[in-house]
Amino acid sequence: MMRVLCVDDALPIMEDIVAMCRQLPQAREVTGFTRPREALEWLRTHPIDLALLDIDMPEINGLMLAEQLKRRYPDAAIFVISWLLGEADIALRDTFTGAETNAIYLADVNLDGQYDDQDSVANGYRRYCLTTNNSFSRGNLVPAACRSSGRVTLIGQPTGGGSCVVQPCTTATGTLFQISGNKQISIIKNGSFYNTDAGIEPDFRLDKPESYYDRPALVEYLHNLK
Repeated sequence: MMRVLCVDDALPIMEDIVAMCRQLPQAREVTGFTRPREALEWLRTHPIDLALLDIDMPEINGLMLAEQLKRRYPDAAIFVISWLLGEADIALRDTFTGAETNAIYLADVNLDGQYDDQDSVANGYRRYCLTTNNSFSRGNLVPAACRSSGRVTLIGQPTGGGSCVVQPCTTATGTLFQISGNKQISIIKNGSFYNTDAGIEPDFRLDKPESYYDRPALVEYLHNLK
C-alpha cells in the first residue's frame, strides 16, 4: 500500500489530484500541500512511497523538491506527466550540437511490476489539458508532452512560447540555483523536430480567461465536444 504526497501551489488542482489519488486501491494515505516548504517540513517525519509534484512553483520548484525528496527517500517514485498518461514522451533539441533526442518515461502506476496499458489513473476517461499564454518557456513541457501523446485534447489559448529547459545547478558549498539550459522542448511531427518557441496551438479555443474557472460550464462544454 502506498503513502502518497501531492504538491501543487494551485489549491484546486492539488485538491483534484488528492481526490483522484484517494480513489486508487493501492493508496493507503494521501497528503497534499500547496507550499513546498511545508511539504519538506512534513517529510521530516513522514516517509512516502510516491510523490506527484508540480514543476513550476515559487520558492522551491518541483525539480528542486524532487531532488531533496530523493535524498531523504531514495526508493520513492516520482511521477509527473507519466502518472496521467502511463508514459511521458519528451522530445529535446540541443542548441549547441544540433543533436535531437526523444525520451520516453514509463511509470508502473498500478505497481503490478509491468509497464502496460493499465499504467494510468486516467484509463477510461477523456483527457484534457487547459492551456493559456501564461504557459511559457518550461511551462510548455506539459502541453508539449500531451500533444505528443496523441491522447490528450488541448483546450484554451495558445501557449506563451519559449522552449527553454531549466538546468538545475549547485555550488561547491551545496547552494542550489538554476540557469537557462541548452536544451529546447520540441514536438515531433512527421519525423521532424519543431521547438515550442512559437507556442502550442490548442485543439479548441477558450478566449475568455473566466471560462477556466466556471467549473459547471467548463464540464458541460467538454462533454459536448466532438
